[in-house]
Amino acid sequence: MVKKLLDTDFKIIKECNSYCEHCYLNCYENVNLYGCSGTGDAGQIPICNILADIPNEIKVDLYQFYKDQIRCLNVFDEKFDEQFKKSIDKIKIGLKNRNKLTVIDKAYEYEKLGDFKTARRLFEEELDKAIDCRNNKEMAELYKDISIIDRLEGDLKASINKINKSLKIAKANELAKETANAYGNLGVINYFEKKYDDAIKFHKKAVAIHKKLGDINRVIPNYSLIGINYLMLKYYDKAKKYILDSLNLSRKNNYLEGMADSRYNLSIYYLTIGEYQMGLKNIEIAMGLYQLVCNPYKIIICLKMMATFQHKMRRDSKLILNKIKKLERIYQMEIENN
Repeated sequence: MVKKLLDTDFKIIKECNSYCEHCYLNCYENVNLYGCSGTGDAGQIPICNILADIPNEIKVDLYQFYKDQIRCLNVFDEKFDEQFKKSIDKIKIGLKNRNKLTVIDKAYEYEKLGDFKTARRLFEEELDKAIDCRNNKEMAELYKDISIIDRLEGDLKASINKINKSLKIAKANELAKETANAYGNLGVINYFEKKYDDAIKFHKKAVAIHKKLGDINRVIPNYSLIGINYLMLKYYDKAKKYILDSLNLSRKNNYLEGMADSRYNLSIYYLTIGEYQMGLKNIEIAMGLYQLVCNPYKIIICLKMMATFQHKMRRDSKLILNKIKKLERIYQMEIENN
């Protein structure tokens, strides 16, 4: 079965624009019952759409991941809820394995889980140690990390203060990676302040340094965010180009989170220009990829975007909104029990 998947059936997956009766999961058979991202209601996502971004060498892993689900990824199926809970459990199991995770790694996992309070506490504890030891590299990185938590919690003033401290330390000590990271996060803050031109400048500074360092996985999100800022300025061609550059680099580097983020940003692009069907398709793909990389926080964000597209297309979004409420209850319960 695996040999056949690699040698034969994957050749035509990239040609699947919506459902496809020829792809190996035969998504076609469910279309009449549930609809499909190409023609029908949101919520029934052909796996071939998600597979379009996946390099051949890891496609079998994705097949194994979905094998217990029905042929299309159905957000209304109970198995989707089970998989959502498993993605949270996987992070929690990793967090309990103290021998393999540093404190900072644990903080990143809590941030991914959406437990910003615990993440902040761990980052601040490590920052105090870095200050005591005068470890400039860690100080610059940790001020950046705490700045991100501030931003995620909606405190832009505190976020700016921390990221400026990070940038000052990084530049004073000629720390290229940390300088680039600070520039990238200043770009994000300027986006939220609706200073789109300034945001683009900061992201481009970050890109230039990351390219010199050969850190393509850090170039990818900056490209995507440059695209979003151009979108806000209504430079639609530039916006699409940068987001697609981000997606293509992610594919080239087998960077699943980058693929997911790029697809999410493409959905924002299509939402803005009013091409709702294409936007819906991209947000569905993003959600499938976030499920694969176990990011429950972003799965919920994707579902909210799906509901937005349903509303824009004048379709009933009640089922998706109910699903969001259910998953948010599961999510909150799991974090509280952590």
